[in-house]
Order: sequence, then C-alpha cells, then structure tokens
Amino acid sequence: MKNNRFSFAVRDSQRQSRNNRYSKLFHSAPVALDPFVEITQVTWDDFASSEKWTAALEIAEISARKRPELYYGWENWAWALHKQGLTQSAYDLLAPIMKGLKLKGPPSGRAAWCLACFSCCLGRSKEAKRWLRLAETLARDKSIFHSHTIREPNLQKLWSEMEEFV
Repeated sequence: MKNNRFSFAVRDSQRQSRNNRYSKLFHSAPVALDPFVEITQVTWDDFASSEKWTAALEIAEISARKRPELYYGWENWAWALHKQGLTQSAYDLLAPIMKGLKLKGPPSGRAAWCLACFSCCLGRSKEAKRWLRLAETLARDKSIFHSHTIREPNLQKLWSEMEEFV
C-alpha cells in the first residue's frame, strides 16, 4: 500500500511539473479540474515518454472525441500521427482547427508549434515560419520557447533561416 501512495505522489508531482512547464510556455486560460483530462493527459504522457506511439494515438483520439472543444486531444493525436511517420495526416488533422479557429478561446500555442514542426518536415518552410511566429506570440516565456525551439530536430531546417530563434 505504501508503494501505491508513493507512486501516486510521484506521478502527481510529475503531472504538476509538466503542467507548470506548459502553462509557462504558452498562454492558456485557467481550466476547471476535469478528471478525464487529467487521466488522459497523464496516460498520453506515459505512452509518449516510452515512445509507444500507437497507444498514445489511441488515447489522444479518445481525448479529442470526448472533449472536442479542447486543444490537448487534437494536439496529442496529431503529434502521435507525426511520430509514426504520418506527418501529412497530422497536419491535415490539426491545421483546419487552427486555421478556422474552430475551438473556443484563443488559439493554442502548442498547436501552432506542432504545425510549425509538421510544415517544416513537409518542406513548407515559409508556412512553418508563420506557425512558429504565432507560437512565439502565444508563448508566455520567450526564453523557454526559444530553448525548446532550437532543440527541436523537426525545426532544424529553419534554424539557419530564422536568426531570432538561435
């Protein structure tokens, strides 16, 4: 029983740390605690960190379908597709949501950042730069944003073209 409590405390601490990183990186409106969102996000993070992209894709798709008004499910679904080599499908899933501003609230900086990665991988440098600039605009902490951006291999093609991120 002690191990379960300890494990839960560690997982809770990791979840809070992850949430703090994302909340510092991009603007996000405060959201009431939703157990479904919490559980699915922690589960997706576990699958993603162990590179179990098929399972990550499944939990992300469930998240997007059950909470279609929230960006996180769509972002996770698209990223899991991308990690499985289906970058065009990832782009096709996420771009219409962002371009049409179909969800409530402001656009997601994480979604814009993902679309920058997808566009860059698809050879669309000009579009990737636009998405990256939007993501930067939505980022709360520009130094953390720049740090993540220059370490992201998917954006490597843009590094020489975008001095402001180096």
